[in-house]
Amino acid sequence: HGSNERCAQGPCLRGLGLPRAPRSMKRPAEGDADAAEAAAAAAADSDSSDGEEEEAGALPQAGGEAAAAAGGGAQAAALGFGRRKKSQVVLSDGRVVSVKVRNHVNPLLPHFQKPVPVPAGGDWDKVFRDPSKPIVLDIGAAKGRFCLEGARRFPDFNWLGIEIREPLVVRANEWSKEESLGNLHYIFGNASAGVAGLLASMPTGGLRRGTIQCPD
Repeated sequence: HGSNERCAQGPCLRGLGLPRAPRSMKRPAEGDADAAEAAAAAAADSDSSDGEEEEAGALPQAGGEAAAAAGGGAQAAALGFGRRKKSQVVLSDGRVVSVKVRNHVNPLLPHFQKPVPVPAGGDWDKVFRDPSKPIVLDIGAAKGRFCLEGARRFPDFNWLGIEIREPLVVRANEWSKEESLGNLHYIFGNASAGVAGLLASMPTGGLRRGTIQCPD
């Protein structure tokens, strides 16, 4: 469709009206090395609007607990523990990393060779506010903006993104929580290693549409 209307088979994806990339991020002409470098830098900074400021209350980096035990919170603060930049996230293993990650990772690496996990052990009531809504599954969700915008504009659908780069998944889920979007969730996993368990766990007839954008 040419508008943001709803149709019987799900949201009109072409009508989401997502903003076009800034001119500085468009593909440069071939052979223009300086323009290519500038475009790459612009793309790397495109998601850093939250800046490099620090925020309190984050999980401490490695050694933070030891520092706090040795000299208390004041000493830990002096060492920089317990704070992280807004461009950083805390992974499932406790590491604090930047969300500025490489555009591609190798899905054939051994540690990626496991099926996409089933969120909340298959209890979809803990994943979505209303699990009876049809699901739009985005494979390769990247930074998550497609699902984020879809969840905003089409609240009658549950949006589920799968992404292989965990820092992007963590931040995308933080966005979802900040906006209290009960119809949006992201999973860290490698879809090429298997999604059968994930699909089988979904409510019967729940999956309405799957999207794969810019596959490589």
